[in-house]
Amino acid sequence: MVEEPGTILVQGFDTWKRNINITLPFILSSALTIAIAVIIAGVPYWSHPGDGLTQGLAHHKIGPIALFTIIIVLGLIINAYFLPGAIGMVKEAIRRGSTNISDMLKYGKRNFIPVLFMEFIFAAITIPGVALIGGIAMLLKLSATAYLLVSMLYVLAMGIIFALVPYAIVIDDYDTISGLKSGLKLFSGHKLDVFLLWLIIIAIGAVTGFVPGIIPRVGPLLSLVVSAVLVQPIAVACWSILYMNITHRLL
Repeated sequence: MVEEPGTILVQGFDTWKRNINITLPFILSSALTIAIAVIIAGVPYWSHPGDGLTQGLAHHKIGPIALFTIIIVLGLIINAYFLPGAIGMVKEAIRRGSTNISDMLKYGKRNFIPVLFMEFIFAAITIPGVALIGGIAMLLKLSATAYLLVSMLYVLAMGIIFALVPYAIVIDDYDTISGLKSGLKLFSGHKLDVFLLWLIIIAIGAVTGFVPGIIPRVGPLLSLVVSAVLVQPIAVACWSILYMNITHRLL
């Protein structure tokens, strides 16, 4: 029997509290992603005026889209290493009672390619879906607000459906396809459990993001820190516990 979402949240918080180093993958991932985004976004403006490529990116209409795409892809690559590293740390923290940086490195390296392929599959499904919604919105002459709302709901729904997939890949050491099959099958059999945990984590993220965010000047940075240090590691701990609970790995 699967534990209640509230119980899983308490267990996830306790796992994080006893192993604060689980925050490291998220701190490193956030720092690297921000650094790369700043560097890539600034390239056209820091380059020499004679540099045709970067100047072209700066002034061509496609330039910002290309730069944004590069940032997204590199962000996915970074996440594909640190997410399984974090999941592996939680797995070992539950199994042994403690975890260390070597666990992050081991699981990050071992599951990098399967998780990266999973991310690309997810993108390959969601991006055409958003484009299709855009086409329907144009035919029905829906407002931009309605289109954005429907697109956001679609992406969120796909995120919930895929929620357990990376945990199947890392915790059970599956390849991408086997992880997809296992994660989607488990979601199909535990839709309510997955949705309720997702709802709780989203609510926590919204509150912890909004409250620091209203502080003048340092609010956005503080929200980012709270997310990396508190919300994301606890969320991964909760999802790992839910997966291990469903698959009886905690028994």
